[in-house]
Order: sequence, then C-alpha cells, then structure tokens
Amino acid sequence: MQEADSSSSSSSDDNNVQTGDFYGEKDPTKKYQHDPNEEYPFWMSGFGGYHTYMRDIPDRFEEEKDDRLMNSLYDKYATEGKKDGHPTGQFWVDEANAKAVAAEVAKTHLDQGQDYVDANFPALWKKYDVNEEGQIDVDRMP
Repeated sequence: MQEADSSSSSSSDDNNVQTGDFYGEKDPTKKYQHDPNEEYPFWMSGFGGYHTYMRDIPDRFEEEKDDRLMNSLYDKYATEGKKDGHPTGQFWVDEANAKAVAAEVAKTHLDQGQDYVDANFPALWKKYDVNEEGQIDVDRMP
C-alpha cells in the first residue's frame, strides 16, 4: 500500500468524494436539493451491494396493462425517498427526468421532436412546480 504524498494538491472533485457530497457544492438559492443518502433514483431498483433496493410500484400501476404511463413513470423516471435506510414509498420526478418523460411522450404520441419539448417544457414545469422545489409528486405528473 502506498502512502499519499502530503505535498500533492487535491482537486475539488477529490474533496467532494471524501465528504460524500456527490453533487458538489450546494446551491443556497434552490429550495430542494438532492441528497443521494436520502433517495433511491429509478436506476437503483434491483441494485445490489451492501443493501439491495427493490422498487415497490403501487399495485394499481404494477403491470403495464394497468396504466402504461404511470407504470413507466414509477419504473423509469421517479425517485423514491429514503429514511433510516429504508424506502418511504414517496415518489417524485425531478426536472431533468420530467423533461425526459416529456420528450418520450412528445415523440411517441405527438410525433414531435426535442425542439417541441424545449419550446413548451419550461412554462409547463413552472406551472406545476409552483413552490420551485425542483420536483413534482409522481401522481401529479400525468
């Protein structure tokens, strides 16, 4: 095992890794800030390691035949809260994932491209994220 050279300088990225601040410095102007220690992003479902997370989609949306949009929102875009290392059952969609949903719906149902989403999404996001929290409850998405 090699010892680190005390005279070497470390970048801010290295410092962020040590503090666990994955997203870098917090922005005091934003009310809601993602905390990777308090949430389960959609991509973690089925992820193993020291703690395996299995996403529990509500029964009414569990199968694609029930409501395909809601099933997709829960399965591919929503983030679930975490408290004391356990899922809370509270799901939300952040702005980036909401824009991805909008692009998918615009393409598959409206035959529109990214220009359509770029032109219409900001006003719609502002309308539904009235508290400027950076997230919308997944059940309010459709």
